[in-house]
Amino acid sequence: MKEHLRRIINTLAFRILIPVFAIVFLLGFSVYIFVLRSVSGFADEHIKENIADMSGDIYRICDKSLNDLLMESASGDKKLVRLKKGFTIDEIESYMTANDLKGGIIENGKERLRIGDFTQEFLQKIEDTEEHTASTFKYAGEKYYAAHSHFEPWGWHIILLKDAGDYSGLLRRVNSSYAVTAVILLTSAFLFLYLLNIYIRKPVSAIIAPIRKGEKPEYKGIYEFEFLSGSIRDVMERDEQLKEQLFQAQKLEAIGTLAGGVAHDFNNMLQGILGYAAYLKMKVPADDPMYEPLSVIEHSAERAADLTKKLLGFARKGKYIIEPLNLNDIAENVTAITARTFDRKIKTEMTLAPDLWTIEGDRSQLEHVILNLCLNSRDAMPEGGILSIETFNTEITKETKPRRYMKEGKYAAIKVLDTGTGMDEETQKRIFEPFFTTRKWAKARAWDCQWHMGL
Repeated sequence: MKEHLRRIINTLAFRILIPVFAIVFLLGFSVYIFVLRSVSGFADEHIKENIADMSGDIYRICDKSLNDLLMESASGDKKLVRLKKGFTIDEIESYMTANDLKGGIIENGKERLRIGDFTQEFLQKIEDTEEHTASTFKYAGEKYYAAHSHFEPWGWHIILLKDAGDYSGLLRRVNSSYAVTAVILLTSAFLFLYLLNIYIRKPVSAIIAPIRKGEKPEYKGIYEFEFLSGSIRDVMERDEQLKEQLFQAQKLEAIGTLAGGVAHDFNNMLQGILGYAAYLKMKVPADDPMYEPLSVIEHSAERAADLTKKLLGFARKGKYIIEPLNLNDIAENVTAITARTFDRKIKTEMTLAPDLWTIEGDRSQLEHVILNLCLNSRDAMPEGGILSIETFNTEITKETKPRRYMKEGKYAAIKVLDTGTGMDEETQKRIFEPFFTTRKWAKARAWDCQWHMGL
């Protein structure tokens, strides 16, 4: 049971769905708390500002009427002033009625206007608050927003009241809009989870299922997952190739061990042949008919010893002879061989740098590498062509290094070019793979790749 629960917890769906549910729940809960605690306060402040603005409007009505009297120079005419006050009260009453306001106007303790059934004590309580500032009061079990102002030129005290119930519709609409928002949020979350399941979890499952069975994934659909599936398939194929190459390398190692043992014993026998050949040459005059055959025996034994040395080097049983070298000398030695052995339809050209830097290496092994490159060029030019060998100095920097593993610094380089058939792009990508060849097996030089791996 515990193992089954652990597997469920560690699934991709669980790791994605649970955080999404938690985020949606916390977000919805936060929005709900915000509605309860903030919306009512926001609406209350907005209503109070509105009441205060209406109190200012009534004050401006009174101020305009007074200015009209002053403009007409009739402020001293009591009859005209009384008439103007009457018109102003009518205008204020119309304004209060249009805006569902209650309240009244008190002049020197006497009521000039009253809208609504309020006691004198309640109105006096409102007068004790700050002018042009809305406050909340309760009267007869009802909540009211109230504001007052004092128009001193006429001795008026103007009181305005607004029933809080008139704003309940606004609060309901605000709360409804937040409820709709919550529903949209939850719907979006479920839609997101649905799309996540369709476009993420199912493609991943389609890729992982065959891998668990040891098979290659073959997903088709979303481009990114197709690319992932193809990449995994390529890696699995490359893994199979590497296993095959490892098997070949193990066989090669066994062959190398055998070759090293044979070469070691063969080298011991060659030392005896070389020793006796040199001894006989010392006993025979140079003009003796046997001197030339003895020289051939000695030369053949030296070549066999050189081959043995290469076999020992390949088998990791011998040591390379590292010495200062000039690549120009190696190029000249190789071209001396190719000039005598290659078809005359192949023309050899050399461009050697006179100031070529000296390197350290094994002369025999480097000659073997360059000679093999020349042999490859010859095979690529069955109808003849030009074989070019060029040496030059170069410097590899961080920006110009052809391979990431190469070290930066100064190098002496040798380049082998030919006018043969060349290689296509696919072949160029694989030329450095072990055991890769484009030759037919019967024509291939079987030891080329192995020897170069040893070098």
